[in-house]
Amino acid sequence: MRGEPRAFAMSITPFDEAHRLDEAALRRHLRRMVDAGAGVYLGSPGTGEGHALSPAELRKVYEIGVAECKGKVPVYANPPEARTAEQMYARVLAAHEAGVDLVQIYTVDAGHGMRPTAREQEVYYRELLDEVSFPVGLSINTLAGGYVNPVPLLVRLVRDYPQIRCVNVNHPPTSALAELVEELGDRVEYYTDAFMYPEALALGASGCLTGHVNVVPNLIRAIGRLLVRGDAEAGADALLRLFRLNRVVASFGTDALPQNWSGRWVKAAMAALELPGHGDGRMRRPYASPSTQDIEELATALRPLDIPGLEEAARSW
Repeated sequence: MRGEPRAFAMSITPFDEAHRLDEAALRRHLRRMVDAGAGVYLGSPGTGEGHALSPAELRKVYEIGVAECKGKVPVYANPPEARTAEQMYARVLAAHEAGVDLVQIYTVDAGHGMRPTAREQEVYYRELLDEVSFPVGLSINTLAGGYVNPVPLLVRLVRDYPQIRCVNVNHPPTSALAELVEELGDRVEYYTDAFMYPEALALGASGCLTGHVNVVPNLIRAIGRLLVRGDAEAGADALLRLFRLNRVVASFGTDALPQNWSGRWVKAAMAALELPGHGDGRMRRPYASPSTQDIEELATALRPLDIPGLEEAARSW
């Protein structure tokens, strides 16, 4: 890894009071990301509620992202998972035609318990990659499909398809990242969650991608800078601050997950902190928007962390 690690926001998608795509709010949010020097993944099926967006809305999100971010920070697309290569190809092509720098291709949608075998996964990816010549990324993300891509499969794909520029390794054991680095070296860039930063950067990762960047982009960029600089004490202190934030929001909007990776808390926190483009925390149905009381309670819980002051200080760390 050379230079400062990159931080990518799995960007939210704001909605207005009628639950339509709020283009003005999205632009305000993206301008804040640009100001913080954070790249963006647009239309994510998680934080970006990509599955709840129509094809036309997804394309509009990509177009707005390109208009606001391209040439300033990396602007990537993160289309929602599909059941077939044909479905995913249409989504990938729409993002490319909008002008994004790279499109991440997620795993096969394992809906209704239809988890693909390793052979089926390989057929899916090769059908897509044989038709795609522009930059793409792959990922290992157990939350995306409920299963893990075999590392040997990813190694074969990267070796066979030079358009694969990055592999995002989120949530599985760090051993998966270590195996990829050992097999592929610097053929591609590697990105992880910010909470994996110490070991990930040591193994050669180029940065992180997370919904947390929507809320604290300067803090997460500072963590990477400090660790790469070799300032272990300051880097550890900054990372602890991120964990403190996560403890406050970890149970917001969910009763099932031990750690909350959804867009619910991200939007609620942005509303609680009155960040640009927060859209009052509104979610696209069938997801439930936070109530005014929810946001007020979260604002109270966040107040001792002094997120505005922390973000301003982190710019110079």
